[in-house]
Amino acid sequence: ESNKYEELYSFLRKNESYFDMETMDFIQFIFNCGQLESWITRKAIEAAGEAVNSKQDYWITTGQTNVEIPSLLWTESKTIGTIGWDVLPVCSRLSSESVRVVSTNDNTLESCCVIVTDYHTSEVIFKTQLPEKEVTYVRISFDGRIIAYQIQWELKWNIYDVNTNEELNFVNPESNEAGVFEYEILEFCPLIGDKIILLTIPWSRNYIMAWKITKSTIEQVSQSPIFQDEILYCGFLPNSTHALVWCNKYEVSSSHASANEEFLRKCHIKLMDSCNWDIEQSLQIPFQINPTSDYTMLSSSNDKISYTLQTVTYIGGQHEAILSNYRNLIGLIQLKDDTLAEENFIDRFPCVYYNSRNIEYMATSDDYQFVGLCLEDDKTINIMKFVSGEVSGFIKMHSVESMEYLMFIPGTNHLFCYNRYQTQRLYRCDLNNTDLDWQEISIKPICDDQFRHQSCDCDVNKTYFSASAFISNMPTVVQLAKIIEDGTCQLKLDLIQGCTKSMGQHIICGDFLKSNNEHQKPVLIENGYRSSDGTFIFIFSIAYEQGYKRIAILTMNNIQGNTSYIDNDIGYNWIRIMYYDDFHLVIYQKSCKSDEHVVKWFTLKNDDDPTSLSLKYIYKHKDGVACKISVPMDYSSDQLHITVSPMARAIDKTMKVWDSEDSKLFAEYCQHEQECYLIRKGDQTIMMNQYNSVLMKEHYNVCKSLPFTPGVHNLDKLWSFQYFMFVDEWKKSINIHDNTTLQLIRVIQSPYIKPWKIKSNHDQSALICQGWNYEFSVIKRYDSCLETNPS
Repeated sequence: ESNKYEELYSFLRKNESYFDMETMDFIQFIFNCGQLESWITRKAIEAAGEAVNSKQDYWITTGQTNVEIPSLLWTESKTIGTIGWDVLPVCSRLSSESVRVVSTNDNTLESCCVIVTDYHTSEVIFKTQLPEKEVTYVRISFDGRIIAYQIQWELKWNIYDVNTNEELNFVNPESNEAGVFEYEILEFCPLIGDKIILLTIPWSRNYIMAWKITKSTIEQVSQSPIFQDEILYCGFLPNSTHALVWCNKYEVSSSHASANEEFLRKCHIKLMDSCNWDIEQSLQIPFQINPTSDYTMLSSSNDKISYTLQTVTYIGGQHEAILSNYRNLIGLIQLKDDTLAEENFIDRFPCVYYNSRNIEYMATSDDYQFVGLCLEDDKTINIMKFVSGEVSGFIKMHSVESMEYLMFIPGTNHLFCYNRYQTQRLYRCDLNNTDLDWQEISIKPICDDQFRHQSCDCDVNKTYFSASAFISNMPTVVQLAKIIEDGTCQLKLDLIQGCTKSMGQHIICGDFLKSNNEHQKPVLIENGYRSSDGTFIFIFSIAYEQGYKRIAILTMNNIQGNTSYIDNDIGYNWIRIMYYDDFHLVIYQKSCKSDEHVVKWFTLKNDDDPTSLSLKYIYKHKDGVACKISVPMDYSSDQLHITVSPMARAIDKTMKVWDSEDSKLFAEYCQHEQECYLIRKGDQTIMMNQYNSVLMKEHYNVCKSLPFTPGVHNLDKLWSFQYFMFVDEWKKSINIHDNTTLQLIRVIQSPYIKPWKIKSNHDQSALICQGWNYEFSVIKRYDSCLETNPS
């Protein structure tokens, strides 16, 4: 029993950031974050069985395919901040049980505040309200007692003692009186003694000042000499009063400099004692660099596109070194006493890491053993392990979501990974965890793209694209895969039903989807299954070298084989599907070279009655478009009705093209829109703009709109049974609202499911959730899957 309590406690800590504080629903929280086979989930299923009689809607993941459980072994997750505008948090650590985090909530809004919380207990220790202010940076002393924050367009820093709520003031060293000092950069010293030391850099960026904090005053300790070069960065080294200073060697205007002189701009790196500003070590490195052909060395030669220096960091210990981040490349410069004369220019040094993606952030542990990297738009955290100043190990950890920021808890090998703009989640992982699979590095540099593709299937059969549908109410994933047969490239169809792969009949598609010299590989943008004749429908966007895109429609079934239709209309790009069902497709496109836009309506048929273009409406963007799509209750291929006019006519109620009811809806909900689509079926109406953002829903003459405009991808399921469901792409959640009142019923958010599209069955008791990388999950309402109860 004690082991179960420990496991439950670990589960709660690990997934705390996914708990819905509004509903406080513990059962749904376990369904969101637990594995189906675990005893914790089984207990939640038992509890749900008792609660289901109270009309509670619970949703549980019953199957997955192509879903990789993230290997980032995070031990805790918390929510720090509330919106994407909040600042990057900073933490302190006085002891293993005392970690404080300073951050903001609701930055720029009326309720904006700077807040300090205890990381372990989530207790609020300090809070100051800053209505409608935009906080740009926060800092905290290493004992967690002093915080500083800077507000946009204000030149000074505000500094507080969080224990006394007292604001601290700088003292003018000449008059010994409190004064206002304007600084751009402020950093706290990591050494904790009787007096807290901090350094500041003015907006001129040409000198550094060191200060000490005693009681309620901030007094000057020292000032550096005036720098001839602009200071780009200055920060304390771990466990030291020494500072790493990075300066631009030249301030050369490109309009007056020769190409060679501009290219050879240098950066000056100095290690300085902040007490007397003596230079301990110094070197110069290139501002721009190029790799050699084998990427083993970085050089300032002028024969390739250059990579620009982004950040520098220090690796200490017996083998000191500087790591230089040149956007996609990291160079390692060993610090040797006999080569560190100030005038020495190191223009060639080893490359230890490179990647095709930009390096967003680089963080170093205080013992210099680990260097963490997060990449632009990538769900991986890359960690390099250093021994004796050299890279000895590497691990690529698949994270739960894309991270923009890394920081180590001071004095530990615990790494914080933060998603700032989307979810404001802070994950903690222990790099001393024995379960981490470190790879020894024998050949340098580390090519992360090789690690990226190591796990790729090198077999001749490769998945080309995947889609999903409900067939006879069974969740089905359709995979079209390339096969090599007699030297030709073909496609086959596999069915994965119930998320368990079954060997279905192969349907050969020929060369329809192959890329060639004229166009790129088609991209699947929508799909469906027509149950009336057992036909799969795939809708593609094909991009051509000339810059335009064409729509392509592929229909497949076991009896008639496959048919294809490619729109012959060229000159348009940016395809957006506005409406789709078993027999109809309405799209919106922009012209490549003019202000011309177009609405097209295709009817989707079969071999006996092939797919065709039924309507084409061309208009100028300045005129806008009002499009009404009337869908019959029992639709067939020839019953859809579309009315189109310029937006101005829709808003003018005197025009005969629109009745008063429709004109009123356009006028009320499309005031700020150029293109609007009103889609009506029976007593249900939905209004969207050209981005598929829902502006309004009407049900039985009751019009409702949400405080935000959700985007809808599952356009074949606009007509809800009882729910209005959509994916919040920003928060990576599935939101379930009441179809009539639009009241939020349930939010499904899981560390293992990152939804892009969802498809529901007819009565909305089951969902197929598709991710960006064609991973699929089946989520069912609890009362519809009692027969699958694993208990």
